Amino acid sequence: MRILLLTIVCFLSSFTHADSPITSTDIAQSYKDEAIVSKALESDGNLTDEYCNFIFNKDNELGARIAVINALSWDSNGKNNFSFALEYLVRMKKVKESNYLKKLKGDDLICLAYIKVMDDYFKVDEALKIAEIAKNKLKNSYTGHIIHALIKAQSDFDKDWCDCWKVCNDVRINKALVQDMKASAQTSIFEYMDLYKEYCK
Repeated sequence: MRILLLTIVCFLSSFTHADSPITSTDIAQSYKDEAIVSKALESDGNLTDEYCNFIFNKDNELGARIAVINALSWDSNGKNNFSFALEYLVRMKKVKESNYLKKLKGDDLICLAYIKVMDDYFKVDEALKIAEIAKNKLKNSYTGHIIHALIKAQSDFDKDWCDCWKVCNDVRINKALVQDMKASAQTSIFEYMDLYKEYCK
């Protein structure tokens, strides 16, 4: 009986995480007009130099860069795109694994954080740490703040669904942020996140 209950709990936990802030927010569809996003949607989900060249290019809109990562998506069995991305940054931007959090700009860090959480959305502590540093560097970026909020919501997902909604809604109502993500992508995020508003009572 105890084994049966444990099996049920594990199943429900897995099911719940398959429907969560990181796994259920579709940003990529709003950027399908970008050829590289469309290509990523049809790919095996693994990073390549081509994707990294786009993701870590400051001349590309941050929302589009995030959309590529979203298109590469997640895998319940885990991925290893973060290591590839970090090796790319060490090679191309001359940072070290020991100092990249200090040396990289906020836009690169928020992309790294999103890649990290997509690798393993069950373990989000490191992704959240990177995202918090990125958010502090991206003081006016809606994209930077909403990706941080989604990672924070993922971190809190097993604790308080109201808090998950609040952290994202705080970004939505922050009028000081530059709207550097397409409105349709924002709508897509909140079509899912607003499901948790009812738990704030």
